[in-house]
Amino acid sequence: VDWRGDFIDTLFPHYLLDGSETRLEVGSVSPMNRRLRLMPVFDLVALAQWSDLVVFDYILFNNDRLVRNVYLALTNSTKYFHEPVKNVRRAGSGTGLWYTNNGDRLIASFSWLAGITHAPDDTDYSTLKTLHEDLLKTTCLFRRETVLHIEKLYATRNAGDILLKELREKEPHVELLLPFPRDLDF
Repeated sequence: VDWRGDFIDTLFPHYLLDGSETRLEVGSVSPMNRRLRLMPVFDLVALAQWSDLVVFDYILFNNDRLVRNVYLALTNSTKYFHEPVKNVRRAGSGTGLWYTNNGDRLIASFSWLAGITHAPDDTDYSTLKTLHEDLLKTTCLFRRETVLHIEKLYATRNAGDILLKELREKEPHVELLLPFPRDLDF
C-alpha cells in the first residue's frame, strides 16, 4: 500500500514481551506489573489499542499483523519483535493506530477454523491459532467498550450476521466482494 500523509510504521509493542524482549510474556500486561503502573498515559492509550488489536485479530483469525511477527520471531529470528507490524500504522501527529488489511486470507482462515477445508497451502494454521491464544494471554487490560462488544457478540451468538450487517452498511463496494460462505458457524 502506498501511504499518503503522515502515517508511519509501528513497531511490535514491547510491553507484550518478557524482560529480555525475546519472547511473549504471559500476563505481561497486568495491573500487577510494575512496568505498567509506571507507564505514562500516552503509552497506556497505545497499549489499550494494541489490546483491541489482539482481540480483533483473534476473532477474525487475522495472521498478517502481530501473529506474523511472533511467528517469524519464533521460526527465524527475534529481530522480528523489533520490526514494524505489517498492516498497522500510526498517524505521526497522534496516538491512534490504523489497522489495515486486504482480507485475502479471511475466508481461508475461517474455513479452516470451522473445519470446512484443509489449509490451502503449507500454512500451519494450528501453530497460528496457538500464537493467537498466546497473544491473548499476554494482556488482561482491555477497554470497557471492547469488552461490551465482545459480550454482545457472545450473548447474541450471531457474530457472523452482525459483522455481515456492518459490512453491508459501511462498505460502499460490498457487491464486489466474493460471497461469504453461510456454513461458517462463528
